[in-house]
Amino acid sequence: MILLLRSCTRASTKTTKAPRATGLPGGTVLDDHDEPVVHTQRDIATHLETWDPPRVWANIESRRLIVDLSEAAAAGSPEKDALRDAVSAVAMAYQDHPDFDPDWLLREW
Repeated sequence: MILLLRSCTRASTKTTKAPRATGLPGGTVLDDHDEPVVHTQRDIATHLETWDPPRVWANIESRRLIVDLSEAAAAGSPEKDALRDAVSAVAMAYQDHPDFDPDWLLREW
């Protein structure tokens, strides 16, 4: 599970970049594949607030910290057990990944 999270967060850091304004009408921005995407101005503001690169980087770093703390916790300790559940919770975001093991799910959704 930890190998999966390390791989996925590493991949996220390589692909994270902000959409770029194009100057085209209708609030058009380019996605990360340089394809124009048309949204209302409100949608753009919400998107940029949510997926702002510093926020995305903070999210990735917080996931890495949970993994690091889990690896550093003493085996058999209550902290290790709690962090194992935290790592499982983080891993649930990657359940579409081919290396994801359904046994890691804490609950179905």
